[in-house]
Amino acid sequence: NQMDLPNTIAFVITARCNLRCKMCFQYGERAQRLGIKGNALLGKPEELTKEEIKMVIDKINKYYPPDKKPNFFITGGEPFIREDMIDIIEYAVSQGNKVIVNTNFSLVNDKVVKKLANIERLTLLISIDGPRKIHDAIRGVKGTYIKAMKNLRFLSKKGKISEVCTTITKYNVGYLVELYKELRRFKVYWFLKHVAWMPENFIRLQRKLSKKYFNVDFVVYLPEKVTVPPEKIKVLKTQLKQIQKLSKDDSVEYKEIARLPDKSFFDQHCRFSCKAMNKICCGPEVNILPNGDVSFCNGAGYGLGPIYANILN
Repeated sequence: NQMDLPNTIAFVITARCNLRCKMCFQYGERAQRLGIKGNALLGKPEELTKEEIKMVIDKINKYYPPDKKPNFFITGGEPFIREDMIDIIEYAVSQGNKVIVNTNFSLVNDKVVKKLANIERLTLLISIDGPRKIHDAIRGVKGTYIKAMKNLRFLSKKGKISEVCTTITKYNVGYLVELYKELRRFKVYWFLKHVAWMPENFIRLQRKLSKKYFNVDFVVYLPEKVTVPPEKIKVLKTQLKQIQKLSKDDSVEYKEIARLPDKSFFDQHCRFSCKAMNKICCGPEVNILPNGDVSFCNGAGYGLGPIYANILN
């Protein structure tokens, strides 16, 4: 049934990355805590070739009506660590797919960013986690903020509206307003996201509500090393209120994803009950890993759920 097909395919196109972000589930403190460095994603460094990826795009598109082809959400690792990334984007777009690329935007040179500015049906989701010193400290490499903002400035001047994603952690909780004031110079859609700031009592509330309304367990993975501690929640709320006040007449379109869960949150975002994992699924999705392995579940650990097949065979 074509109506049951997911409208977005998540493609982890590479596990390689030039940064070492503190909150990263592959390389950061979270990975060290959960022991993820030994999982299938990083244990299989091989990647699909450009031609294999084109074949995958063609194979997936055959399941969809011509006017309802899926979006490809491309992530990594860092997608632009691949030298053929532009070719892959252009091919998917030429086939009628919308492409969203999640990137730290620090590896994109002037030549590449000019090409990106002219590609339609392409959305760039750029990760920026604070003003310069904070961003670079979180990302683990100096100079990444300047590179990302330079590229963002170019896109903005060309009229291409990008999306900026900021992950709230204990490292940047007091600097969100400052980052907002820097982003307001550009036309961007800014996401403040991640439930990783929630303290344990909020997590207990979330699980209680999911049990009450859906009779399932909602599992949340929280790396305590990067989570905003309870004593800083007041700081976070103050920052968010200031941003909401400032954003009313601004070029930054602000959307706060991180918020306390309630019944309306579940009704809006988490409509699917997954008996296999005994918890709530906030949307069915397909994950393609760098070597072509396919997982239909994000629940078993950051997209590293049960491997059902390899898409090539």
